Amino acid sequence: MERCVVDTSVLTSKRLDAALQRAERYMTSAVLLEYMTWARRSAEEAAEPRRRGYIRLLQLLPSLLRQLDI
Repeated sequence: MERCVVDTSVLTSKRLDAALQRAERYMTSAVLLEYMTWARRSAEEAAEPRRRGYIRLLQLLPSLLRQLDI
């Protein structure tokens, strides 16, 4: 059985298709916290419209986790 550990580098890139192709996916709570912290800090430091993009990433995170079946 192929396993895939979903890291923040996958979540912040356009390589989600690599994670979606794996049968089993796993994400630690530390990775989830790191991702949320990165997106929040990035939103605080960024100018518009990039700021809205980071906020959107945080809003879409629950649906992304459902899509990854995590």
